[in-house]
Amino acid sequence: MKDSEQDKSMDCPIWGTDDISDEELLREFEIVKRTTVPLPIPGPEPIEFERIWKQIQKESDMRVEKENVCETRPGLLRRIFRFLKRGK
Repeated sequence: MKDSEQDKSMDCPIWGTDDISDEELLREFEIVKRTTVPLPIPGPEPIEFERIWKQIQKESDMRVEKENVCETRPGLLRRIFRFLKRGK
């Protein structure tokens, strides 16, 4: 990085740090950098898998129903599209 670019980057304040000295900010950064405590990421709820699987099955069943309608009544889609075009 060129000196002029570095000088420009130093002019941009970090949001929320205008009332903290550089030394204090560096000290806090070093403390956080050494912290090994994991973030509190919650685990999935016990029924999460079942809920997602039911949703997948429901969407899959809907897709099969649509395909069956198209196969058993091929003129249905053509009539639906004609009806929709009339509404424009």
